[in-house]
Amino acid sequence: MANEAVVVELTGYPQGRPLRYNISGQTAIEKGTLMIISGAGTARHVESNPATTGVTSGADTMNFAGIASVENDSDDTATTGMGCWTEGVFDLTLGGQGISGGRAVCLSGSNTIRPAVAGDWISGHVIGRILESVAASGVGNVAIGMR
Repeated sequence: MANEAVVVELTGYPQGRPLRYNISGQTAIEKGTLMIISGAGTARHVESNPATTGVTSGADTMNFAGIASVENDSDDTATTGMGCWTEGVFDLTLGGQGISGGRAVCLSGSNTIRPAVAGDWISGHVIGRILESVAASGVGNVAIGMR
């Protein structure tokens, strides 16, 4: 994959407040991959257009699980667990539009984010706030999970 998140600062205790999810052992996942909840206690990477590829059913296609804290090798044949960071500041890549600092963001596609709209707040898809203004397809610091 490309555009993996880069840790700027892990916050909370323990650092990054990782949550453990089950993942498919035969799926290659790079450290820093944006993950979504795909079922009870399970997570997967974000598809290029999850809203139309049926990652989960109904409107819950973009429920953020966290950022993969380790790499998973596709040669692994078992279903394994993976910790996903849920709190910190990360360099994340914007999709096709720019954003001003301080705005809320949500997942856009495979390892990208976009400015949040009103419906994202209602559905719980907001993952954090961008801390700086960034041009389209640029990279910026995003605070996730911080209160």
